[in-house]
Amino acid sequence: MRTKVTLVLLFLNVALFYVIFQFVIWPDKPVEHSRKVLPRQIAALDRLEIRRSDTPTALKLEKRGDTWFLGAPYDWPADRNAVDRLLNELLLLENETSFAVDKLADTGQKLADYGLDPAAVVLRLGVGTQEFELKIGAATRVQNRLYVLDPDGVRVHVVGRSLVDALGLGPDELRDTALVDIPVFEARSLAVQLPAPGNLRVRLARTGPRWMLESPIQTRADKNAVELALGRIRELRVASFRDAADPRVTGLDNPSLRLTVEGNQRRAILLLGAPVPAEAKPGVSRAEIELYAKLEDRAGVFTVNVPDVLIDSLRNAQSEMRDRRLLDFEPDRLTAITLTAPGQPEVSLQRLETGAWQVLARQGTESTPPQPADPAVVARLVEQLGQLRAVAFHSDAPFPADLEKWGFNRPEREVTLTVAAEPPASATTVSLQLGITEPASPSPLTYARLADNQFVYRVRASVLDELPIAARHFRLRTLRELPPGASITGLTLRRLADTSTVFTRTLAANQTWDTALTDEPATVQTAVKQLLGELRSLRARNFVRDGFAATPEIDGQPKPWAYQLEVSIALSGAGEGEQPSVSTLLLGERDGATSLLVGSAEFNTLFHATQPFLDSVFALTFGARDPGPPPPQPENGPASPPAAPTPPAPQP
Repeated sequence: MRTKVTLVLLFLNVALFYVIFQFVIWPDKPVEHSRKVLPRQIAALDRLEIRRSDTPTALKLEKRGDTWFLGAPYDWPADRNAVDRLLNELLLLENETSFAVDKLADTGQKLADYGLDPAAVVLRLGVGTQEFELKIGAATRVQNRLYVLDPDGVRVHVVGRSLVDALGLGPDELRDTALVDIPVFEARSLAVQLPAPGNLRVRLARTGPRWMLESPIQTRADKNAVELALGRIRELRVASFRDAADPRVTGLDNPSLRLTVEGNQRRAILLLGAPVPAEAKPGVSRAEIELYAKLEDRAGVFTVNVPDVLIDSLRNAQSEMRDRRLLDFEPDRLTAITLTAPGQPEVSLQRLETGAWQVLARQGTESTPPQPADPAVVARLVEQLGQLRAVAFHSDAPFPADLEKWGFNRPEREVTLTVAAEPPASATTVSLQLGITEPASPSPLTYARLADNQFVYRVRASVLDELPIAARHFRLRTLRELPPGASITGLTLRRLADTSTVFTRTLAANQTWDTALTDEPATVQTAVKQLLGELRSLRARNFVRDGFAATPEIDGQPKPWAYQLEVSIALSGAGEGEQPSVSTLLLGERDGATSLLVGSAEFNTLFHATQPFLDSVFALTFGARDPGPPPPQPENGPASPPAAPTPPAPQP
């Protein structure tokens, strides 16, 4: 029994010793039947040197942190995809067959017969303190394979040719062509410095979702313009490297542009120098220029093709990347808009708690009763103010005398916005002032500024027409909207000059307008039905004045009303014997194709009718006298009258 136990224990000790020796003491011992050519350590490869027999300079790759770099022939980040392809080829390198080096003498061959002494390509692989060398020789005579000598130098392997294809990449294919690898979303600032003697430095920084211009002035930046420039900078690629370039030739001793892009815990500084001399080709126009360039933290000089639009944007960054919007506000937070002009009543638009707007006018301490404002007109005003942009940045540091000369001591318009802030109880105001207008080509421009800001802009002069100082301009265009249960039961149109009736009709009990108009011509039926629709929802195209006038003035001359339109309205729920109410409108003569003046004492206003209203009234008043279209003319046109005989010349 003891002998059996002793034998079992001895067997287990031998097995344990084998495991320890195989996997701990000598884990990298080549397996006789393994197809892998390289040891497992190369999975942690951190440097690689490629030496070719036909090239004097070695190509070196080294890993710095998590990034691979070209160490020679120049120091530059390597293309991640190209390096990954090469590493995968090494990790997965397997032989098709192999044979021992010490057996070559038995067949009368030597390493030189396989292109391995000297080798065409020698790879030196580094992992920490360890180094391995892989020699690549000639191609096989069949199946397009290669001979390689393993790092131990004891076996020759036959491998696929894909390894040589991966190693065939030169430094231009292995280098990363990107110059600034900071994505737009990561960028925190952009600085542009122009050359001496000016040395103007423009710095833009991200503040939350916005970009701000921090120097040489402090104001808002145009987010789209800044991020577009950052995107174009990131798209720049190395065109070619230049060896031992003279700084006096490249212009990099005093760069034409110095660009600094800062991201999260990193930054890139790109220097752009002089243009690369190039022969102009006839008939070929270029939208880019090739410049000498370098990165400040690297010695290599290269050339880069820079789009003209990017060059212009960077050289004029102070204006090209500046926010041209004068007013920066959130429309939903607006609570009031006040418009003033010299010698005119102040017009105030106020947002109610319901979200609707009302308008009123103030003159001193007196004010008109507030009236509902037209939401479409107010929305258009808010949109115009939000989109008002500077055509030019006129002055960033004006003198008081300049402000007076440009009309800001008595602005043509002043718009004050009241904006709710957090907390809701607080509010801020911002005032836009518009000064005098100066003619310019192709259109006149008006000086503009914010009351609490020193900058002076020039904006299109037409903005003054979009800011009328008249409460009626903002008044709700809908004067009457009959409820669904109400009905129009009578219609009478009279000519006031002779009190004649142009049209009259009153509905009988349970009668409809369709049956009431059966005997009328089709043109009259169409006109009356269209007019009924306009009277149910009575709207003004625009208001002429705030109060009603029994005798309106047209072109500065008093002119009597031409027609009177009486509308009988029966409201729903009225008693059987209750009389319908009568609404009266006074109409002027039609003025042109789109103008018909209407007066209403009920609504205390004068206004121009909408086009359907005008067309309906015109069809009733002049439809019977309308001669219709002119008769068709012959294709050859009317015959020309005979020429008058030429009188005889006077006798002497």
